Amino acid sequence: MGKKTYKLLRDKSFINPYNFVRPDTVVHRGKLNESRELVTGKLHCMIYLKTPLAILDTDEENIVRDGNGHGSYKFLRTNKEGKEVPYIPGSSIRGCIRSMYETVTNSCFSTLPDNAYLTNRVATNKAYEPAILIREGERWKLYKAERLYVKITGNPFQIVYEKGKRKIRSNNIIYSFGDYVKVTQEKNNVKSLSPSVDSREYVLYIGEPFDGKKNESVFKKGEEIPVDETLLDMAKKRLEYSIEMYGRKTINKQLDPHKNHTGYASYSDAEKNGVIPVWYKSEKGQIMLSMAAIGRKVYKNTVNDLVGRELVACQAGKENREESLCHACQLFGIVRGSGFGSHVRFTDAIFSGTEEEKIEKVTLKELGTPRTGFLPFYSLNGMDYDCNGANINGRKFYWHNPEATDDPRIYSTCEKTERNSTVELLKEGMFEFDVYFDDISQEQLETLKWTISLGDNRKESRYCYKMGHGKPLGLGSVKICILKECFRKTDRDFNYAVQCRSDVTVPESTDILNDSARRQILIISDFELLRGMDICYPYIDTKSLPQGMKQRQNDVASHQWYSEAKGKRSGDKPIMLADINSTKDKPLHPFTILYLDDKQGVIRSKNYEINKNYEGEVYAYNDKKTVAKIRLKEGGVASLFFKDVKGAVYGAIDQVLPKGIPVIVKYDGKDGENRDKWKPQSEAIDEKGHSIEK
Repeated sequence: MGKKTYKLLRDKSFINPYNFVRPDTVVHRGKLNESRELVTGKLHCMIYLKTPLAILDTDEENIVRDGNGHGSYKFLRTNKEGKEVPYIPGSSIRGCIRSMYETVTNSCFSTLPDNAYLTNRVATNKAYEPAILIREGERWKLYKAERLYVKITGNPFQIVYEKGKRKIRSNNIIYSFGDYVKVTQEKNNVKSLSPSVDSREYVLYIGEPFDGKKNESVFKKGEEIPVDETLLDMAKKRLEYSIEMYGRKTINKQLDPHKNHTGYASYSDAEKNGVIPVWYKSEKGQIMLSMAAIGRKVYKNTVNDLVGRELVACQAGKENREESLCHACQLFGIVRGSGFGSHVRFTDAIFSGTEEEKIEKVTLKELGTPRTGFLPFYSLNGMDYDCNGANINGRKFYWHNPEATDDPRIYSTCEKTERNSTVELLKEGMFEFDVYFDDISQEQLETLKWTISLGDNRKESRYCYKMGHGKPLGLGSVKICILKECFRKTDRDFNYAVQCRSDVTVPESTDILNDSARRQILIISDFELLRGMDICYPYIDTKSLPQGMKQRQNDVASHQWYSEAKGKRSGDKPIMLADINSTKDKPLHPFTILYLDDKQGVIRSKNYEINKNYEGEVYAYNDKKTVAKIRLKEGGVASLFFKDVKGAVYGAIDQVLPKGIPVIVKYDGKDGENRDKWKPQSEAIDEKGHSIEK
């Protein structure tokens, strides 16, 4: 098929499914005014569906899987008056509303795990080098290694799976990752393996599978790499964090210890034996370790390091605990430190109404995993996480897609694989739940009411939440309204009465709300804002390819978009995620793929129509400037050949057809060597906008 190249399609656009609310860096902590009257009661609320909703029953006993590992999930149900009805767990609702309350009050990141690392896939031009970790006494040491190739596509070496671990069999002997071996070799290829008795020179490396893999490796031990013991221990700890990630099915969708990716299950055995073949790189004074040459880099800065001390989750002190808590932790509670009890409680939301629920089974498109390593999206200003001043981009929220209300093509597919799922979708309906509050200030209550309703308590409001499964695909847009608020009043004799009212009012703002965060939330929660726009993951557009042309699956995979968007290959600036305030006006664009024919040196495209005009722009010349290449909007490249570039008709090409200037060319059929012939049809315009005579 030849070489490939990618081109940004600026005539097509899309909105990334998520964006970030950028918090202020200063978090208010301290007890609220004690003199204010405290209130106790409940808010009776209703959830109205805007787009289909999927709340999955993830109990393994209730999941149905086919032979390919594709799972089918039911909608979560509970008993109501002797009948099974859909419901949303109160814990899920609480999580959504707490996250929103934290955001709009500029509170701490309560859900950040302690010492969580961020990772990034290593670029192909920054591949790691082979090395061996060896435990000597009480410490580990790192040695350089020379890589020898073990061909696994036939005799004498075969891959086998034993107890969920990937191994090599040769002459009826099973070899494991990290085994010392003896080898016979021809140049850098291993011809035979045998068990090692005394020699500690060669170590067997067995990686994970991928399409077209032909070799495993033997690492030949070299000289020691001088590295501080503490730095090496930290590098090993980060390596083990990445291995733990590979062992999670939710992250590693290729995980199948019996026939596919094992999640580097053999690492623990090699670690116990004190010999671990790894890949290493020295970078910015740090040692980076990986399980593959093009594996995952684990940054030394944790998430807590990046967000800074101000935004890290609160730690309740033993005394005057509220003094150390942010607004959200004072209302919802915190378990860290000595702990602080919650002042609010959420019930389950039960399906409401007398009509039968409208449930439909749908196979969803594949959901992507978070690409925290794609710095232009997840890092503030695209900075490397280990640089001074680096920070995460903010709190992640998903855009609403109103087209998903009536168009199942937005979220559904016919293809069933182990990477997607079939779910029960609730297409219409509503759910009731209560929020109980106990001894909170009036200001806290008003802020809670604003957060639940997003400042607009009408059913037809534009400002909505996202809940459940499939949020990036447009599912789970809901409006929450407060139908009634009740207060418990207690007299001096401890008699109490409950007073309720249905004319619930919600303030436009409160002293606790952060103005900047509130404005950003009202943008990303606007259900109607992006109506008519394409909301999807970044992708490679293949519609411009010739009909019937075979596509390499890896060439058109979505990760190619991220690779191109980094600008590493082309030298362009990285493609950044637009600020929430300007997302609508600054959409992203897909790339398309062009294949360069090795023999003819032209880019394949559609079957062109003779005498038809095609629009394009000049993007390259040959060294002698006898050929100009025009990239066509419809795909492919037109090559203009000039016999006499110094003639009076055209002048010099770089003057007549400046790079990047739009031109029109006509297709004139094939020449005697079956190459496309083109003729210029439009006047060329120079960089100052002046017409250039032909």
